[in-house]
Formats: sequence, C-alpha cells, structure tokens
Amino acid sequence: MFMVAFFLLMPAALIACIRAAREAVRARHAGRPRPHFDLLAVTFGLLGLALPVQAYGQSTMFYFMIDEQCPARDAGDFVDFQERILPVSGVLECSDRTIQLVPSWVNPALSVLLTLTLAAAIAALALWQRDRRLGPQRCVRGGREAPQEGTTSQQGPHANRLRWDEVSDCFNPGLMGALPDLLVPATSVDDWQSVLDLIAERGWTHQYSEGARVLPVPRAETILALPLNEECAQLKVWPAAEVLVIFRFHSPEAIDFDVDLRELQGQQRLDLFCAFLTEIGRRLGKRVLMDAEGGDGARPVLGYEVAKDRVVVMASPFVRR
Repeated sequence: MFMVAFFLLMPAALIACIRAAREAVRARHAGRPRPHFDLLAVTFGLLGLALPVQAYGQSTMFYFMIDEQCPARDAGDFVDFQERILPVSGVLECSDRTIQLVPSWVNPALSVLLTLTLAAAIAALALWQRDRRLGPQRCVRGGREAPQEGTTSQQGPHANRLRWDEVSDCFNPGLMGALPDLLVPATSVDDWQSVLDLIAERGWTHQYSEGARVLPVPRAETILALPLNEECAQLKVWPAAEVLVIFRFHSPEAIDFDVDLRELQGQQRLDLFCAFLTEIGRRLGKRVLMDAEGGDGARPVLGYEVAKDRVVVMASPFVRR
C-alpha cells in the first residue's frame, strides 16, 4: 500500500509543482510577492515526485540484500517481505541471523513525508481550482495589497472593485474600437509634468519620440511648445511588459492617451488598467475618462472618480455600426 500511495500521489504532486513554479516565475517577472504557500507547494511537489523514485531504488536494493545476505530465503518471498516486514520494522529474519536493513526511524519518517506531500498536493489543487473560479488573487505585503502585474496598485478601502465579467463590454474592441480614447480634462502644463514625474518615479518602461527620432524625455513645457505637425511628439509607456499606453501631446488643456483593448482582456489586465488610471487620477486630483475610439469625451464608459477614489463604470458602450 505504501508504494501504491506513492504512485497515486505523483500526478497530484506534479500538478502542484508545475502550477506553483509557473506562478512563482510570473510573480518574479512582474515584481510582486507570492504567498508562502507556493513555496511549500513547490517543495512538497518535488518531494512527492522524488519519493517514489527513491522508494523504488530502495526496494531494489533490499532485493539484492536479501539475495546476497540471506540466500536461504526464497527470493519469491520478496513481495511478502515488502508488504509485511519492511513497513513495520525494516528487519529481515534469516535462519542464522537477523539483518537490520534500514534504521528504525526511516519508515515513520517516510510516512510523515508522504502525509505532508499528499496534504500539500491536495491544498495546491484546491487553490488552483479557486483561482480558476475567482480569477487571480491579490498578494499581500505588510498588510497592503501588492499589484498583480507591473508596479501599479490600488490600495486601501478604495481598491478596485470592478469585475471582468461585469465590465467586459467596455473592453470589447467590436463595441469600443480597438484604440479607445482616454482623457484627463481641464489640465495644465504642470499637470503634464506631474504625469511625466509619475512615470519616472514608478520606473515604468517608456520611450519618448518626435517623429522617427527617439529622444530623452524633455520637460512638459518644452514638448507642448513644439508645433503640431506630422512629426508630433508621443510618449510610449509600458506599465507591464505586454500593455502599452501612448500619450499624445496635443494640448496643455487635456492629457490624451490611448490603449489597445486587445491587450486588456481578463481580470488581471483589468486590475492593472484600473490601477494605472488610479495612479494618474490620484497624482493629478482629477477624473480620468475612457470613451470609445473617435469619441468626443462627452459619454465616457468608465473612468477614475476623485470622490470615490476608484475606477467606476459610467455608461454602457454604444453598439458600433
């Protein structure tokens, strides 16, 4: 039964190990912590994979010890030996002597490890199923929520409450267009500079260009003083590796930028997007609005509200014809 339990455990341990390792790698690249449970799942998952191999090798070693040290014993009794004697004492009784094959603590220790491995595998599978049902869970560092991807976060009592299954229409390229317009109205040159400072402080990857020329990011007043022509200035910002935001310096009276909705699918990307809008809205103390592609900003579908300190749904998207 001991060996049977080992080999039944292997698939569960493998799933737990792969899942936990995958999430740990994603967390490392995203710069966010992982619950301590994932480390346990990796440890016990690897242990669960190693123990059956070790047990098989140990059983093979025992077989040869029986054959060499107690030849009077029928090798065909090995199965009986493995099932009845080894799990109890690890002692082999020969006609002329008693052989202690393994220390007395080995089998209880293996039993404890098997129990821990099985418990960790079951818990990992339960967590995996919960994540599939509820979506990615927030990590916690020092009692405050850490972001799921990138380096933005919505913390405290006003944390993002939008659910993907409730707002997915707002991120449907067929309804909104692939590149919806985002706007911070009633701004100034100082507000533009605050956004540039925020990008630098957060360490978000970014690239400033004027036409085909890639340049260091100048001051906001310098950019906004440039003539509006076909080589207009733009700033590309990556809050996360696969999410691009493009700021366009059309006017000091409004901060314009856009995103690609095809990059904002699923709960994790929604959380990242809302956190990004919240960072900008909090820094400026102003609303951040999202309208359909080509919209005039008069009917935003969602945005950051200063009074509520979070991103909220404002309207349902029109059906595009």
